[in-house]
Amino acid sequence: AAAPAGEPIPTPHDMEPPPAAPAPAPAAKKAPRKAGRSPKSLKAARTLAEGRAAERAQQFSRAIGLYEKATKQDPSSADAFFHLGNAYFGRAFQRADRADRDDAQAAVDAYETAVGIDPTLKSIRDPFLLYHGLSQSYETVGAYQKALGALKMASKNNPNNPMPHLYGARVRMKMGDTERASANLYWSVKRARALNMFPQLARMLREDAVF
Repeated sequence: AAAPAGEPIPTPHDMEPPPAAPAPAPAAKKAPRKAGRSPKSLKAARTLAEGRAAERAQQFSRAIGLYEKATKQDPSSADAFFHLGNAYFGRAFQRADRADRDDAQAAVDAYETAVGIDPTLKSIRDPFLLYHGLSQSYETVGAYQKALGALKMASKNNPNNPMPHLYGARVRMKMGDTERASANLYWSVKRARALNMFPQLARMLREDAVF
């Protein structure tokens, strides 16, 4: 709230002698130190680091092997299953002309496991990436309604990103829902223009046979 203008007018209560200082409060007990990571979590973290290095180098098969190992080292790690999904997603869409359906299904399984372990995805650094990958993987295996649900969550996690609406338009076109596809496309273009991304979006539209 804004501070009132000027000094307050003193009242008789303001002019009374101040009350005696209260006795010092007893010292607060120190909170117990949190336990460190368990050995299995530490092993999984090291394996995940190796997997991320392989994934950055686009060595997706190697990354998948390492992430699979991490999920076995710590089956309670949503992050391990998230990265496993990313690696399968990367391999599924490695070819520009078509996606690999088996790898897309494996990505779905890994992503869904991550969400099952941590429904709020608080342990995932960027939930948008999970829902982005999950939506396209669902689309590849023909689960269009689930793809739309994942795109809705992707948009919720990154409201200004134009891509969820663009992919939503593509999914709706495949479903024969041209009216809603047009609405999705409108919002995608609007967000892209606001972010000065329209040239990239237009190129994607030209190159995608669905549009």
